[in-house]
Amino acid sequence: MVSGKNHWLFLIHSWLPLLCVLNVLHASQSNVDNRTETNVSPYQYILDLLDGTRHGYNKKIRPGYYQGAPTNVSCAIHVNDLEKVDDLLMEYSMNVYFRQSWKDERLKFIGNETLQLHYSLVDKLWLPDLYFNNGRQSKVHDFPVPNYLLRVSPDGTILFSQRVTLNLACYMDLANFPLDTQACPLMFGSYGMTQEHLVSSWRSNSPIALDMEIAEQLPLFVLTGYRHDICTDMYYTGTYVPLWQLFLFECDILFQKTYWLLC
Repeated sequence: MVSGKNHWLFLIHSWLPLLCVLNVLHASQSNVDNRTETNVSPYQYILDLLDGTRHGYNKKIRPGYYQGAPTNVSCAIHVNDLEKVDDLLMEYSMNVYFRQSWKDERLKFIGNETLQLHYSLVDKLWLPDLYFNNGRQSKVHDFPVPNYLLRVSPDGTILFSQRVTLNLACYMDLANFPLDTQACPLMFGSYGMTQEHLVSSWRSNSPIALDMEIAEQLPLFVLTGYRHDICTDMYYTGTYVPLWQLFLFECDILFQKTYWLLC
């Protein structure tokens, strides 16, 4: 016969796995129910998630990790200003809005409107580790506050935009100067996440925005066009999926003649 003590131990070990499952289901249901609480606004719900007051979000874990799927990041660039093309330093500079968008199921909420979040919450979010491959210097503008735009939609889609000034390498072939044409690249992608973990892509609608009137103000060169694409890079550390854009410049012969006459 089983003694009274052993009988209780047997019952505890028998029911313990079922109790654990029920506890997980209850916690999951509570998390869903919290989204529909009438006394909690969608904004407050997102704040509680990011502050850790409400269980369910960890910025150290990327979206899709537990599903075994890569995080898809959609990108777009709006060029505010082409500042210079320097054929001596082999570089060019521009000021851009760098926009990234991805979906995080953990940030879903009940509502019909996209939320505009405070810029300080950027530090509490998981962010893609995108960097500019041919960047020499970059500056994220922070006056009078960090120039961030941060929005989250009811389905968990995040839009993150930042204003950045970039100095980018552009190795030029000046053999045909002053009748030369230069193709200056803008390349960016994940620094540490391979294609199994993060896949970047151009936004389907208007991935590149640039006012050609801005380009006409450049000295020495004239912007004649631009195009974008996606590629695959293989390194010792793995395979990455960077994006690139080419800006096509031609030498401004009229400016060059005027410059050398004045000299």
